[in-house]
Amino acid sequence: MPFLDEITLSRDHEKLYSPGQTLSLTPHKAPNPWGWKYYRMPPDLKDEATAQGAEDRELTRLAMVFQEGNQPHRLDRQIQKDESKKMKVEILELFGIDRFGEYTPGTQKLKCKVLQVPSNSNDDHQLPAVDDIIFIKVFDPMFFPRNVSAIDMEWKVTARADMALSNEVGAYGFLYKHGLTGSPHVAPQWLGCWTAEAQTTDLEYEGRTRHVGVIALEYIDGICLQKLLRTNEDGEHHYIGDRLRIDDDVKALVQLDQATRFGVIEDLLADVVIQYKVGVNHPCIYPENIVLSFRRGSEELKRPRVSLVGYKDSIVNPLRHPPRNSFADYPKPIHPFFRISYKRLRLFFLCRWFPSDWQPDENERCRPLDRWLMNTFGPFADNEKYNDRIERNPVIAARAAVLIAARRLREKAAAIKPTEAEETGMAESHEDSQKTREPVIEPNPTASQIEETSSPNVASYSMPVGEEKAIVSESTDAGATEAAESHEEPQKAGDSGHEDPL
Repeated sequence: MPFLDEITLSRDHEKLYSPGQTLSLTPHKAPNPWGWKYYRMPPDLKDEATAQGAEDRELTRLAMVFQEGNQPHRLDRQIQKDESKKMKVEILELFGIDRFGEYTPGTQKLKCKVLQVPSNSNDDHQLPAVDDIIFIKVFDPMFFPRNVSAIDMEWKVTARADMALSNEVGAYGFLYKHGLTGSPHVAPQWLGCWTAEAQTTDLEYEGRTRHVGVIALEYIDGICLQKLLRTNEDGEHHYIGDRLRIDDDVKALVQLDQATRFGVIEDLLADVVIQYKVGVNHPCIYPENIVLSFRRGSEELKRPRVSLVGYKDSIVNPLRHPPRNSFADYPKPIHPFFRISYKRLRLFFLCRWFPSDWQPDENERCRPLDRWLMNTFGPFADNEKYNDRIERNPVIAARAAVLIAARRLREKAAAIKPTEAEETGMAESHEDSQKTREPVIEPNPTASQIEETSSPNVASYSMPVGEEKAIVSESTDAGATEAAESHEEPQKAGDSGHEDPL
């Protein structure tokens, strides 16, 4: 794709997203998440709207974003005409400016003041009030990165922007419906999906309007955890809250002792497992997606509020194809021990948020982390807040107990080798056994045998072998498949890595 004149690009960005500019936002019904291998492609989304063909490669970025077929998927032209449904905001600050005063390619992140709200409320999100300060994230393909992976190059930049929008909308909207956005939860309050009108300074497109996807969130007045890290000459990130080369006006806020750092992780994980229960899975948790708030207005907080932002890489399991949610039947959230591992928090270890002597073994299991999880979140059994891995539906638990006991009995029997006399006897009876071959049916274990290996009062249940395999797998290792998926790095169409926060 030919590069657009950088001067025009810079002018357009200044015109659209500089402090003092106004954005006119219209409600938008984004499709369910798409682009991951787990999700279904929207059935009404054609290949020519996503794949970059030979003709598309000859277009400038400006020409591509103004094409009618490259507007946000399911853009409603009728609602664009209804002023009563619009929200208008004034830009107060643009985040992500580098040391040269240039914007960062990717989504544009804005602190805004609400000037006008729609006349009608919406059940899909909370509406802010006039004069509220909110956070706006703009998925404008004009300003997405040019240097991307070979896989990303196969997708139109407009498609990459649209799939990133759909993934965040899917996660935030799903959490909102389950009451898991806004304080005291780690996800910021969900204020809806919108589109914004955009123009260009290029005279060739003068008077034309394009539309870009937008999400609105609660504005969190805090510090991104990434700002508490510094990169050394080897490219490693390290926590520097107790070093003196940070700015004096920030130092008092970021000098966190070990207890506070552990408290941040505790608050984060306590809410993350609640998200797991409703079906939002995090393959990895990135330090740069954590925001710490040290004040509530003029009040200083004794313990910072922890917020998890940037849900582009999360997976909403009930929206997968086919849908799934391994933890839906649990009466309580799963104990963090069963979902949180060194791999999932690896980046926190690399930046030394945890003690430096907490090191994983050859299997990438960190025993100090395991002990901390058990000490912090309590025992597995009889825990008022968290579920043990197999403690959920009583019927399934009972069926699992029978099957586990039966399997152990078979394994025990198989381990006993026949004696020489028994072998002789078997040889002598071989001829008779050929005459009458009755199927051998293994008895179900007795109640006493079950009590030795599992829970009581479930001895009378039996089932086919095929169902046995499924139930044992489901009951004894619920969520194991999801855990495996969460530890791999799933290839996502149009994704060249995780995005920076907010």
